[in-house]
Amino acid sequence: MKKILLIIIFILSFNIRTFAESGFVAILNVPVGLSIGIPIGVHVGETLNKLDVNADVNTKLGYMFDFGKLGFTPLLELGYSYDTYGYSYFQQVRMDGSSIRVSLNESINTHSIQIGLIPKFNIDNFAIGLGFGLKIPLYAIYSYKGVALDNKNEYYIESGEEGMDTKDIANKYRRVVIPYLKLSFDYYFAITEKIAIGVGTYVGYDFGFTSRDSNEERLDSLDISLQLGLRFGPGIEKEELPKIKFNF
Repeated sequence: MKKILLIIIFILSFNIRTFAESGFVAILNVPVGLSIGIPIGVHVGETLNKLDVNADVNTKLGYMFDFGKLGFTPLLELGYSYDTYGYSYFQQVRMDGSSIRVSLNESINTHSIQIGLIPKFNIDNFAIGLGFGLKIPLYAIYSYKGVALDNKNEYYIESGEEGMDTKDIANKYRRVVIPYLKLSFDYYFAITEKIAIGVGTYVGYDFGFTSRDSNEERLDSLDISLQLGLRFGPGIEKEELPKIKFNF
């Protein structure tokens, strides 16, 4: 994964130098945030969402069409994504005359290459983007932990972890790619005429892995992240800081 990340960074740096001309735009983003697991079609016991983390490194490459105060920038999104898809469920069962509480925590951590499209609408230095794309997992880790607890506080624990490459993922799940939707909000502070720092947030939804045992069972996630960015290209106005006068 380190080698893949270095290759991505090299490609990003090359494209940033190339696209920082004319109306072309290049944006380097580093989002970090929370992932909320959303199990679809799981009807065992009481199902709970699981909170975890996600992180990306991505670049957006495109061309800005300037209409004065307004602008439109269709962008190609490329990068690396680390995501977690998890959930928990609880169930009360009767066994040998005793009431037993059974719980199971499951999660899938993925390292993926992502590719997508995200058109952005610019209003002065503010940008709103609505996009979609695919995450292609290169490696994933499936982990689980099951606990059984009876009314005498006697319990049983079983846990495990399994690493999966692309072939293992294809054997375990019906779909080897993860479609996603994304809504982003960014504000840019110009450093020079063609370089700006961006601060923003995005909300994304991943349509996760589908079980081979059932078409109805799927593990999705809702992502809420803060992101920092570096933008190369025209269309950002440099704001002058207010002047402070001192009277002596």
